[in-house]
Amino acid sequence: MIEDSVKLKDPSSVLAFAFDWSDLIASGLYTDDVISSYTLATPDDGIVITNDYNTSASVIFFASGGEIGKRYRVVCTIVTTPGGETIERTMKIDVKNR
Repeated sequence: MIEDSVKLKDPSSVLAFAFDWSDLIASGLYTDDVISSYTLATPDDGIVITNDYNTSASVIFFASGGEIGKRYRVVCTIVTTPGGETIERTMKIDVKNR
Protein backbone atom coordinates (compact mmCIF):
# COMPACT_ATOMS: atom_id res chain seq x y z
CA MET A 1 0.00 0.00 0.00
CA ILE A 2 1.28 3.47 -0.89
CA GLU A 3 0.10 6.45 1.16
CA ASP A 4 -0.77 9.69 -0.62
CA SER A 5 -0.62 13.09 1.05
CA VAL A 6 -3.36 14.54 3.22
CA LYS A 7 -6.02 16.56 1.37
CA LEU A 8 -8.29 19.23 2.86
CA LYS A 9 -11.97 19.98 2.34
CA ASP A 10 -14.69 22.07 3.94
CA PRO A 11 -17.66 20.05 5.27
CA SER A 12 -20.12 21.86 2.99
CA SER A 13 -18.04 21.61 -0.18
CA VAL A 14 -18.17 18.94 -2.87
CA LEU A 15 -14.66 18.59 -4.27
CA ALA A 16 -12.96 16.48 -6.91
CA PHE A 17 -9.97 14.40 -5.84
CA ALA A 18 -7.77 12.05 -7.85
CA PHE A 19 -5.55 9.07 -7.36
CA ASP A 20 -2.77 9.54 -9.91
CA TRP A 21 -1.10 6.26 -10.84
CA SER A 22 1.11 7.66 -13.64
CA ASP A 23 4.23 7.10 -11.53
CA LEU A 24 3.59 3.34 -11.88
CA ILE A 25 1.62 2.92 -15.09
CA ALA A 26 1.74 4.68 -18.43
CA SER A 27 5.17 6.21 -17.68
CA GLY A 28 6.47 4.27 -14.69
CA LEU A 29 7.25 0.72 -13.69
CA TYR A 30 4.39 -0.84 -15.71
CA THR A 31 4.68 1.31 -18.85
CA ASP A 32 2.40 -0.83 -21.01
CA ASP A 33 -0.42 -1.09 -18.45
CA VAL A 34 -3.59 0.95 -18.04
CA ILE A 35 -6.31 0.85 -15.38
CA SER A 36 -8.80 -1.83 -16.38
CA SER A 37 -10.91 -1.71 -13.20
CA TYR A 38 -10.92 -0.02 -9.81
CA THR A 39 -12.74 0.10 -6.49
CA LEU A 40 -13.10 2.96 -4.03
CA ALA A 41 -13.83 2.32 -0.37
CA THR A 42 -14.43 4.67 2.55
CA PRO A 43 -13.83 2.74 5.76
CA ASP A 44 -14.81 5.80 7.84
CA ASP A 45 -18.49 6.80 8.02
CA GLY A 46 -19.36 10.42 7.29
CA ILE A 47 -17.84 11.17 3.90
CA VAL A 48 -19.65 10.38 0.67
CA ILE A 49 -17.95 9.42 -2.60
CA THR A 50 -19.85 10.05 -5.86
CA ASN A 51 -19.37 10.48 -9.60
CA ASP A 52 -16.20 8.41 -9.76
CA TYR A 53 -14.52 7.47 -13.03
CA ASN A 54 -11.10 6.55 -14.38
CA THR A 55 -8.70 7.46 -17.15
CA SER A 56 -5.84 5.23 -18.27
CA ALA A 57 -3.71 6.28 -15.27
CA SER A 58 -6.02 8.08 -12.76
CA VAL A 59 -9.12 7.49 -10.67
CA ILE A 60 -11.18 10.64 -10.08
CA PHE A 61 -14.02 11.05 -7.57
CA PHE A 62 -16.06 13.71 -5.80
CA ALA A 63 -16.24 13.83 -2.00
CA SER A 64 -18.95 15.51 0.06
CA GLY A 65 -19.83 15.74 3.73
CA GLY A 66 -17.60 15.00 6.65
CA GLU A 67 -17.39 16.40 10.15
CA ILE A 68 -15.08 19.26 11.11
CA GLY A 69 -11.93 18.01 12.79
CA LYS A 70 -12.13 14.46 11.46
CA ARG A 71 -9.82 12.63 9.09
CA TYR A 72 -11.34 10.28 6.52
CA ARG A 73 -9.65 7.61 4.45
CA VAL A 74 -10.46 6.76 0.85
CA VAL A 75 -8.93 3.51 -0.37
CA CYS A 76 -8.45 2.97 -4.10
CA THR A 77 -7.55 -0.40 -5.55
CA ILE A 78 -6.79 -0.74 -9.24
CA VAL A 79 -6.25 -3.68 -11.54
CA THR A 80 -4.15 -3.06 -14.63
CA THR A 81 -4.17 -4.57 -18.05
CA PRO A 82 -2.39 -6.29 -19.75
CA GLY A 83 -0.14 -6.95 -16.72
CA GLY A 84 -2.90 -7.81 -14.24
CA GLU A 85 -1.25 -5.92 -11.38
CA THR A 86 -3.41 -5.15 -8.32
CA ILE A 87 -2.26 -1.98 -6.51
CA GLU A 88 -3.79 -0.12 -3.56
CA ARG A 89 -3.36 3.43 -2.25
CA THR A 90 -4.99 5.32 0.60
CA MET A 91 -5.84 9.04 0.55
CA LYS A 92 -6.51 10.95 3.75
CA ILE A 93 -8.99 13.83 3.73
CA ASP A 94 -9.08 16.23 6.68
CA VAL A 95 -12.31 18.19 7.08
CA LYS A 96 -11.84 21.81 8.22
CA ASN A 97 -13.64 25.10 7.82
CA ARG A 98 -12.05 26.85 4.86
